[in-house]
Amino acid sequence: MKTLNPTESYCISLPDDIAEDYDERVASYWKEGHSLLLQVSSYIRHEGPQVSAAERLKSRLQQESLLNVSWDVCVTIDCPDLDTAVGIDCEGVRWIYVYAVWPDLTIFASISGDDKDVKDNRNWALEAINSIRRRGGTDNGNQ
Repeated sequence: MKTLNPTESYCISLPDDIAEDYDERVASYWKEGHSLLLQVSSYIRHEGPQVSAAERLKSRLQQESLLNVSWDVCVTIDCPDLDTAVGIDCEGVRWIYVYAVWPDLTIFASISGDDKDVKDNRNWALEAINSIRRRGGTDNGNQ
């Protein structure tokens, strides 16, 4: 396992053989020859009220056309506000959405892939999400 710091705000542990790509706001991780894709993005809030994880997830789900949506996802990120959902898109791809929210930081993670692979609660992508740890700042938003 290796620990990466996609931003100064958080770190994530991933398998040593992971492939990775970063654009301006999204870190993408996958294993060659496997169906799972993990994408993670984050946003620092400098002012104004924070939007809750539940509100963010509700808005995301309204934008998507997922079927059989449930909230039965085994995510254990240590943060004050966490919400998750899982569903299947019209092409049969299963998605997991995770919002982890602190007073000054929001992390959005998604896993997509074959139904069987995403359903496995021990898959590398879900383990990586569960490894996310806050860096810098504090839980009350003070530096």
